[in-house]
Amino acid sequence: MTTAVGLGFLASLSPESSFLEIGWALVLTGIGAAVFDPANESAVLKSVSEERLGATAALTGTARQIGFALGTAVAGTYYAARLRTHEIGLVETEAVSSAYGEVILASVLIMMIGTGLSVLRGKDRRPDALGSHGGEAISAPVAKEARGAAD
Repeated sequence: MTTAVGLGFLASLSPESSFLEIGWALVLTGIGAAVFDPANESAVLKSVSEERLGATAALTGTARQIGFALGTAVAGTYYAARLRTHEIGLVETEAVSSAYGEVILASVLIMMIGTGLSVLRGKDRRPDALGSHGGEAISAPVAKEARGAAD
């Protein structure tokens, strides 16, 4: 949410915005990303077995890089299309600012949709960590010990 608020501030900037206003919006966006990224990575890695940690870490890194590349390409394409539309009746700096604001607001909308879907999805339990303890999830090391004791 902090990232979305920071992006919302960025979208509201105009050509007359001060460096302080721009800096505040960028700092807020950066703080949101800094809080989200490690927690997200941790949640993903905690949801898989120890045997799959390496592959999962590699896959999440790859997915992140593909997302960065595709997101930049789509945002750039959308920006170019909106800039062309805004250039018809606005001064160049206003056209750039308006197109940029629209791209940022579209990004916030996509972010909110993703957040909503994530919340609706809920928290999953790891199927390989479910034991005979009344269906309660147990940690991977405990599950490994239980398997070792049964052998």
